[in-house]
Order: sequence, then C-alpha cells, then structure tokens
Amino acid sequence: MVGLFFPVQKNSVLGLEPSGEKYTAEWFVYAFITVGGYLLISAAAVNLYLIYLLKWKNLLLSQTLFWALFNLAILACVYYVGRTPFYFWQNWIPGDIMHAFGTEYVRYREIIIQNPIQDAILILIIVNLVLLLYTVYAQSSQQKQLTV
Repeated sequence: MVGLFFPVQKNSVLGLEPSGEKYTAEWFVYAFITVGGYLLISAAAVNLYLIYLLKWKNLLLSQTLFWALFNLAILACVYYVGRTPFYFWQNWIPGDIMHAFGTEYVRYREIIIQNPIQDAILILIIVNLVLLLYTVYAQSSQQKQLTV
C-alpha cells in the first residue's frame, strides 16, 4: 500500500495561451491515481487465494495453472497499462491548454519514474507464483508415484 504514494510519472506542458502568453506547468502523477497499483494489489490477492486453495482445498494441477495464468494476465496488464491514470483533466490547467494537447500549440511530455516498491512487489508475486507452481507439480508427481 505504501507504493501507492510514490510518483510514477512526471508530466510537463509547454504551450501558448489564447492571449499569446507562454504557459508552462509540471506535475507528478502518483501511483494511487494510476491503474498499476491496484492491479498489483489484485495480483497479490489472487496469490493469497491460490495459497488458501492449496492449503485447504487440495487443488489440482490444472486448476493451479488456470489461477497462475490468470495472475500472469494481471501482471501483463500492469506492464502494458499500469501507468494509465484514472483521470487526466487537471483543474488548474486552463481548458484551452488542455484541449490543445498534442497540437502544434501545446507540447505535452510524460517522463516515467520507476517505483521501487511496486517493482519489488511485482518480483515477489512472480517468485511466489513460480514457487506455488513448483509445489503443486511436486505434489502431483509425488501422488503419481504413490499410485503406481
């Protein structure tokens, strides 16, 4: 949860107001405004659910693979859309400037900032998935040896 309060990108705007004056602005986008932090929380919740199922429900290898692939899909979403903000409109930037983003009148720039806490959580979730899959594989191969 602490990782949600770190900045994940720095935005800057350089443009001309309708009056002809130069306008510049810079601001940070924090992780709690973006999709990525919540996707990581969801992936961690799926991992905890998978641990619960393994501990109490005697999960099959195919069921474990389904949940692991579901979790990997969540992590892929973190990679591709993780820095997408929930909202983009800034009240303190004039509407004429916001409306002209991406034109020759206003230059908009995003600089990605690495969030070490989210990166560490991502690595821990992947390591946990690998260990869970290995555990299920080892259990299933051990059960096959006992039945043969």
